[in-house]
This record gives sequence, structure tokens and C-alpha cells, in this order.
Amino acid sequence: MENLIKTIILTLALFILNFCAIEIFGQNLTNKISHISGSLIINGTEVTVNHSGTTDTITTYCTDVTSPYLIGASSPHFHGTGEYTFTFNPPVDSLLLNFSGISNISNDVEEIYLKVNGLHYSIPEIGVSNTCNPFAKLTSSGGIAGCRECNVSGWAGTIIPVSISSISIQDTVISGFPGGSVFSIYFYNDTTTRTNNYRIENDILVYPNPVVNDLFIKQSKTDHLDISLFNINGENVDINLEYFNDNIFANLTNLHSGLYCIRISNDKSSITKVLIKE
Repeated sequence: MENLIKTIILTLALFILNFCAIEIFGQNLTNKISHISGSLIINGTEVTVNHSGTTDTITTYCTDVTSPYLIGASSPHFHGTGEYTFTFNPPVDSLLLNFSGISNISNDVEEIYLKVNGLHYSIPEIGVSNTCNPFAKLTSSGGIAGCRECNVSGWAGTIIPVSISSISIQDTVISGFPGGSVFSIYFYNDTTTRTNNYRIENDILVYPNPVVNDLFIKQSKTDHLDISLFNINGENVDINLEYFNDNIFANLTNLHSGLYCIRISNDKSSITKVLIKE
């Protein structure tokens, strides 16, 4: 019975994480990049793709989220460090990346690193569920590694909100013979996530989470915040909000226990987070 309950909770968690992922970026993707080499005009931008080391393409794994770029492995059975590099003319405002298939089991270990405009880019936070794999882990250097003893792992929704003239996605084989990592890359309409590199999550604290009764939303600025709460069916849930000293309080005592998605926005950007009501 205990294992069944855990399975149900995990299934619901993956569902709501995927819904929150849609809230975060589902309506803001403008064009997917999918050509393997050479240049192509996408969304008014010349996108040039080059690859080096051990690379391939794959369209049969986690196809709704990641494809077609495979790094760190190639057909039929080659393994080794490989990378894809994308250059943009003119530069783009932001990109979104999804990842899957990252291995960290026994001696087969690999790790993904990013370079933006020729410099190492440290990913600041994990993404959301890619619905295919367990969650990967964020390394101390801002790379992505597989969860411990996970044959495959990954996440979706890594947004890079800076002006980008080039980006390289590299899979480094740390040891053994991992099967390579798969990723997809999209232009991202960042009007809700970036204004002059400002992102609202830098100034917002939502606590406690999980919450039993009282939820607090604290901000370091004095912007007006709009708060929306959604259940696992994507339906808006009415909550009473009280504002004091530019912070927000909500009593959730009467809210049913479960998983929710809370969206917080101002006139510059927005964030969406999973909220657990106990």
C-alpha cells in the first residue's frame, strides 16, 4: 500500500510539473531549431549549426520533448565527448533547452556543459520535468549530470535570458561508455521572463512549501504582483490575498491537500512554481 501511494504521488507530481512547464514556456516557444549543419533562416535570424567530436541525431527518444541532437555518442556504438554549436546573426534575446538521456550509473558517467558567447555558462537552477526521465542534478559548476545510479535522467525548461550570438552544448564523458545525451533547442519569446536581464525570481520568496495553512509571498522590491493558483486540471483556484508592507499573505486552510501550480507576475516578468498543500 505504501509503495502504491508513493507511485500515485509521483505520477501526480510529474503531471503537475509538466503542467507548470507549459505555464512557464509552453506559449512562448516561437521556433524549434532542428537542422544538423549549415545555415538556415529561422524567425528572421540566420542560425548556423556546427558539430564536433562524437555526435549524432535521434528522433525516437523522448520525442515530444527532446530531439534531434545527440551528443556524447553516435551510431552504432561510439562514445566520447561531443558538442553542437549554434551561432545567431543577429544575436537572439533568449533560448530554451530541454535535455534527456544523461547517464550516471556504475562507471558510465557523463555531464553536460554550456558555453554562451564563448564563455562557460553556469546554469542557475534545475528545470521542470521532461516527463520521460527522472530529474537530473545541477553540478557545483553549473553543469548537468545524471542523478546517482540513474541510467537516464534530464529535465526541460532551461531558459537562457541573455543576448546570445553563440551557444555550445557539450557532453563530456567522465568515465565508461554512457549512451550520450539528447537535447532540443528553441527560440524563446522572453517578454514575460526578461527585461534588461531582470528576472522576478531574484526578488521573490514563497514560503513555506509545503504549506499547511498560511502562505507568504515576500518580495524585495515594491512592485504590484499578480498571483494565480491552478490545480492539477489546470483550473484556476480562488484564494483570498491580503497585502501588507508590499508583501502578500494567503490563508490556505480550506484548500484541499495536493499539488498546485502558483504563478507570480509583475509588469516585467513572471515565474511559475509547484506548490504542495498538506
